[in-house]
Amino acid sequence: VLRYNGATGAFIDIFVLADAGGPFFPAGLLFGPDGNLYVTSGASTSSLTNKVLRYNGATGAFIDNFVTTLVGGLDRPIFLIFDNDDDLDGVPDANDNCPFVANTDQANSDGDGMGDICDDSDADGLVDSFDNCPNDPAKTDPGICGCGTADTDTDGDSVADCNDMCPNDNPDDMDGDGVCDSADVCAGFDDNVDSDGDGTADGCDGCPNDAMKIAPGMCGCGTRDADTDNDGMFDCNDGCPNDAMKIAPGVCGCGNAETDANNNGVADCNDPTIGPCPDDITVQATSDAGIAVDFTLPAGNSPIGNVVVTSNPPAGSTLPVGTTTVTVTATDDNNVTATCTFVVIVTPQATPAPEPQPEPQPQPAPEDCDNEPLRSLLSIIFRAPLCGMGACPALMLAIIGLMGTKQYLRRRRR
Repeated sequence: VLRYNGATGAFIDIFVLADAGGPFFPAGLLFGPDGNLYVTSGASTSSLTNKVLRYNGATGAFIDNFVTTLVGGLDRPIFLIFDNDDDLDGVPDANDNCPFVANTDQANSDGDGMGDICDDSDADGLVDSFDNCPNDPAKTDPGICGCGTADTDTDGDSVADCNDMCPNDNPDDMDGDGVCDSADVCAGFDDNVDSDGDGTADGCDGCPNDAMKIAPGMCGCGTRDADTDNDGMFDCNDGCPNDAMKIAPGVCGCGNAETDANNNGVADCNDPTIGPCPDDITVQATSDAGIAVDFTLPAGNSPIGNVVVTSNPPAGSTLPVGTTTVTVTATDDNNVTATCTFVVIVTPQATPAPEPQPEPQPQPAPEDCDNEPLRSLLSIIFRAPLCGMGACPALMLAIIGLMGTKQYLRRRRR
């Protein structure tokens, strides 16, 4: 076996001598994985030369017959091919389910074609057998924070976040209240002191004893900045907090408009009032002049003082037949008035009934009449014969008496 320079082709030496191990027709040459030279030996004339010889890969010295004559039916070997066994577990790499990690048993419990010892559960490029965090693709060793937690130091204070009370703050808590600076509601003060329980520490609460406010606002601590009537003025500054039309009582007070409907120069709320007036009255005249009509005046009222109530015509006046409107007026100390009216209807006096006439009294029949002409006259008047003793004189007296009575009544009527 001759050796030549692998770069220039220059002859170097006879690497294996002809009598070293007795190679015959060395057609196949190959350095094995162990670094030694393997040479085939074989010819058709003798089966005794059919073997594989092994020589020292550095010196060319014969070592042994790697494959002896006729083993396995070896016949005239010409070529050599080595299948690597990188993990030296005795299983060629081509058949090894974990060619770089020795696993003679070739166990593969999950049936994924990869030996258990070569599985990489977290796909981080390091097989589980060498990965101390086989389920953490970011880590192969627990480090400070353990598998599954990054050994990050966000604030650069040399304390891993997993052990840092305030991982985003450096320094962590300047006011020492146990609240990280980045989350400190009231920097420089103790966030844990909140007297009114409104969530704002007293050090930053403008109204530390008012849970409804953290600043005095318009009305100050303890008083809500409310606008009950929605008029744009807070109740604390609104003289009429329930009257959307007013912010001060004015003349009429809250809830009453400052109007002057009758344009008398006095607010309606201070105008006098009167009433109600009496109901309409109907009476009958007692004479040709009518009748005196009396009535009770309604009460008057004034918010600013006294009020005088009068009527036109006055109560007790004689009112003529027909309809008379009575106007009642209330006048206050400022000479401001209020009025109401009612009517009085006077009907004509009744026509006097005729005086009753006395019924004629029956007279006893006269037995005779001495005065025949008078008797005849009376018979014509009474349409009946009169007779009997004493009838005529008696009738004459009766007629004279009646005539006297009639004259008396006439004089009385006049």
